[in-house]
Amino acid sequence: MSRKRQRVKAIQKTFRQISKQFLFAIKKQIIWLVRNISGTQRRRSSVNAGFILPTVAMVILVVVLLTTAILFRSFERSKNASNVRVNEAALNAATPAIDRARAKLDKLFDDRRLPRATPSDKVLESTLKNNLNEYTFGDETQLKVHYAYTTAPVEGQPDDIPTAWMFPVDTNNNGKFDTYTLYGIYFKTPPISSGTYSRARNPLEARTPPMTSGSVSTGCQDTLGTSASLVGNTGWINIASKLKKSFFVYTANVPITNPPATGSDAGKYEAFQGNKGFSGLEYQQDRVQLPLVNNAVVYDDDIELTPGPAFNLNGRILTNSNFLTGSNSQIVTLYQVSSKNSCFYDDDNAKIVVGGNLSGGAFTADGDYNNTTGVHLFQGQGVDPNQSFGVKENKSITDTPKNIAYNSLAYVQRINLLVQAQMANAASTDPQEVKDGITQQLKVLNLTTSTASTAQQTTIRNNQLGLYFKKRTRRVPYAEVGFGGNATGTYATDVAHTPLQESGESLRPPDTWVYPFDPSDGKTKTNYANLTLNISSSNLLPSATETTTQQKLGKEQYVGDRVLLGNNLPALWWNGTTFIGSDSTDTQDITGINWDNGTGTRNRRSRVQQLADLGTVDRDGDWELAAATVPSTPQDSVGGLRVVTGAGIYLPSNLIVSSPSFTAASNRIWLDMMPVPSGTATAGTSVDVRGIIGGFDYSTIQVSTQPYLRMRATAMYHYQASGYNAATPAPIAYISSYYDPTNSTTAKNLTTLPYNNTTGGNSHNGIVYAAPTKGVSDYSALLNYQASLRYPDGRLVNEVLKTALPKAATSRTLSEQSAIHAAICAIQILDGTIGTPDNSIIPHGAIYETAFLDARQIKAIHKDVDATTGSIAIAR
Repeated sequence: MSRKRQRVKAIQKTFRQISKQFLFAIKKQIIWLVRNISGTQRRRSSVNAGFILPTVAMVILVVVLLTTAILFRSFERSKNASNVRVNEAALNAATPAIDRARAKLDKLFDDRRLPRATPSDKVLESTLKNNLNEYTFGDETQLKVHYAYTTAPVEGQPDDIPTAWMFPVDTNNNGKFDTYTLYGIYFKTPPISSGTYSRARNPLEARTPPMTSGSVSTGCQDTLGTSASLVGNTGWINIASKLKKSFFVYTANVPITNPPATGSDAGKYEAFQGNKGFSGLEYQQDRVQLPLVNNAVVYDDDIELTPGPAFNLNGRILTNSNFLTGSNSQIVTLYQVSSKNSCFYDDDNAKIVVGGNLSGGAFTADGDYNNTTGVHLFQGQGVDPNQSFGVKENKSITDTPKNIAYNSLAYVQRINLLVQAQMANAASTDPQEVKDGITQQLKVLNLTTSTASTAQQTTIRNNQLGLYFKKRTRRVPYAEVGFGGNATGTYATDVAHTPLQESGESLRPPDTWVYPFDPSDGKTKTNYANLTLNISSSNLLPSATETTTQQKLGKEQYVGDRVLLGNNLPALWWNGTTFIGSDSTDTQDITGINWDNGTGTRNRRSRVQQLADLGTVDRDGDWELAAATVPSTPQDSVGGLRVVTGAGIYLPSNLIVSSPSFTAASNRIWLDMMPVPSGTATAGTSVDVRGIIGGFDYSTIQVSTQPYLRMRATAMYHYQASGYNAATPAPIAYISSYYDPTNSTTAKNLTTLPYNNTTGGNSHNGIVYAAPTKGVSDYSALLNYQASLRYPDGRLVNEVLKTALPKAATSRTLSEQSAIHAAICAIQILDGTIGTPDNSIIPHGAIYETAFLDARQIKAIHKDVDATTGSIAIAR
């Protein structure tokens, strides 16, 4: 027991002894007084006898009782003070658990393993459960919360959740832990059946649906969160065109009664001393997801809206770059989302979110256009918008539009240099985000670090580093790096000139590549993006209201209230200790600049949002994987049509599909963009092109030994096909994709085909067939020959096929499966075993290979080939 506590005990004991003696003395005096008064009353006969007795007795009694009450109250004050201190300590210890839970929710919604669409309960739970260690702080112990049902649980009713943790705290600051803080995150909802919840919520689920805010006009009640607003079985509710979901955090403090007696932590704990207190807190956070379809315009690069005729645009705009708009002719007007009486008439549904800057001209303009773009500002539901504001008068940068526009090549050069510099370092120095991305990509490709080739691992790491640095590197305006200018300066991949700062979790580009303005004041342009903020006195354009003030007002007063600018801050930027993004608290102050309405220093935050096309577009990349995934709800931005055109089947004229051997044939193909042997371009025809290119003779094709394109096919996939499997999808149809580009007539189909046919046509293009009936084993020799073919420069014609053939069928990726499917289909069309055309699934000609280069165009291109290098660049 502490000395302070001993003194309190001694004082309490002394007071009890004094009170006993004092009360005993008072009691004796009262008895004496009563006896004397009683005796006097019997002897007196005066008319006033007995008058003093009740008054004196009552006064004495009241004094005694009051004195006694005060005395006993004083004895309890020390105990009350002790309880207050215990309650304060318990509450203060529980509050950090709320902060930890909020941090974990922020990390969860930033987790790259979540789909870009709205994540369902199942996805959120699996992401947390499968990566629980990543969501556990160093001093925490993982817990499992179990609920014992009094009756048998119904189907889909959980009996435990893993999203709970415990950590020790020191409430009396004596250096030893005396209390455990327990907390858990609850977010699941009951299953949905026929558009409603199938059962009541249990204690392991979110206690209530998300809250609604504001008032709703008559007739718009259905836009609030009701059972009709449930978004599939995801756990999200559509409230006023926004998807919302409630997350609950419960935390409690439990005093330690039996501290560890053995082990390394024995000396760090102690039993709780003094009055034991128990505190519990409940915290509700409603997360909001704005569906991508709520935007009228979504773009990753600069938007230039400078039409000639009058142009009206309703609704929300999102660009991760600049927004340049104006006109020298008719007026451009940016309206609100709908009518002022619409149920969806809401300021958030018409925001203009710009990652870069706002200006009033075109990409190449030396100045703003004469006519400003009008911006309508929200004034409240049922109220006409304010129409008296324009973009030109509120542009964010004073520079000319052509200097504000972004230099995409300079940006790519910086990203490439950052990736190359980190690729030279050990993979162990990569941030955890990159490591997780590599692991995820290998898993998607059915590979591990031991089965993936060195080239595959290098490619995957390169892609993940590219995505990492893109989020942390700002765009490059032409004011900083002009056309053909030096984007990387003195930086290089060697250690002495590396552009990298630090390593691991703090790995980042140089500050001048991250911040558009000096982060010390948020407005100095020198050595940064070299753009000048449009500052008037102590205010910045576009004028804006402080965020909290604007939300309280419920209306937009300035252009900056509707046009939300990031001033070119990247998606993630370093605040000195960690990377922060676009949360409302992730702000950068602009020194000396005030809000036009509201208190405090004006600030900015990143407005860049990760869009689907920010993922890798390579084969087996984000796009292809998303297309092959089966969506869990209609709102998921995954699942769709996948169309894969094969590299084609190349054979010399003297070999057919069933030839026993292909070893004597050349492995260098005749480019399929050149005229080929056919009914109109016979063998040995001399074509007037640039003789020998890259050491290869293009003047005459040797048809007997040189392979040329004989057939090409396209495979189509869709997730709604019967029996669809996302890992091993089967095509829903095959389409021929062969055309003869000799001239416009040969590019049309043969007369025997049902679509686009003509006399003299020599193509087999856009004709639909059902699934092939044969497999790899039926054409193994031919497929291996196709996998060995190369272009004249030595590049493989069908690299994916070459990678796929040696693998077991269960180990092939989506792209490898498609390469085999398309090749076998083309072979069966070529040998006639595919069967008759079948357009029952899609019509003939829906997928059609276009021959946009004829022989004369190819000839012109070849004449422009550099004579020193002999290289050709043909886009197709």
